Amino acid sequence: MEKNPYTPPSAGVADIAAAAPRVRPRSVNIALGLIVGGLLLQLLLQVWHLWQVNFSIGDTWQSALAAGLFLIYGLLCHQLARGRSWPRIILLILTLGGFASTCFALGYARKLDIPLTDLLTTPVFLFNRLLPMLLNFIALHLLFFSSGTWFRQEAA
Repeated sequence: MEKNPYTPPSAGVADIAAAAPRVRPRSVNIALGLIVGGLLLQLLLQVWHLWQVNFSIGDTWQSALAAGLFLIYGLLCHQLARGRSWPRIILLILTLGGFASTCFALGYARKLDIPLTDLLTTPVFLFNRLLPMLLNFIALHLLFFSSGTWFRQEAA
């Protein structure tokens, strides 16, 4: 029965489930918490703002852009939690873009002679721009400098 043509071929198969998952470092967990915390803060502020105007949306494109960025940040957090390295670069680009946008907004306010103390103390500017950006910069520091070796292990 050794030459039976009806026996299926046999091959060595690797057991993928047997491989132990990598343990996520504490710095990555803290960075993910900071990013998600900033997103939740922005979401709560947007819902509060919509509640103030009886949930009427003035500019649908701006709302779609905000929802799209929220989804992109969610995808980046999911991929970071799985140990992918590329979301760190995308997060850096988005955070630097937000920083540049904030600098341009401050410059434009200064050009219009709006006192910066009035602008910097508004809840919309503080909780929708400055605090999430600061949390993202802290998270980027943790992701690049405190846990870079964990991300390099994924590539190997």
